[in-house]
Amino acid sequence: MLGCANPEESGVYGIGMGIGGCQAELVAVSAADTNLVALPPGVADHSALVLTDNAPTGWYGARVGRVGPGDTVAVIGLGPVGLMAVSAAVVMGASTDRDHRSRVHV
Repeated sequence: MLGCANPEESGVYGIGMGIGGCQAELVAVSAADTNLVALPPGVADHSALVLTDNAPTGWYGARVGRVGPGDTVAVIGLGPVGLMAVSAAVVMGASTDRDHRSRVHV
C-alpha cells in the first residue's frame, strides 16, 4: 500500500481484508492495533467517518491528477467521493470559476 508503514499488516477494508460494510455503525477490525487512530476529544464519530474513505480517495485522485494552481478540473459523479475530489482540487489551487455556462459552446 502506498505510504503505509506496515503494508503486510494492512489492507483496504471491504476489499483486501474481506471485511464488508465498514461504514456501518459498528465493525470488527482485525488489525486495529496497527492502524487504528483515536479521535481527538470533541470530534463526533459521524464527523470523522468521512476521513476513513471519502476524503482520502478524493484527495488521492486530485493528487494523482496533479491538480495545481489555476487548473480546470472536471469531476464526473458528485457523490461523497466526488465532492471530496472537488474540495481537494480547490485546496490544491484549482480554479473556482463557477460560471461555466458562459464558456460552454455547443
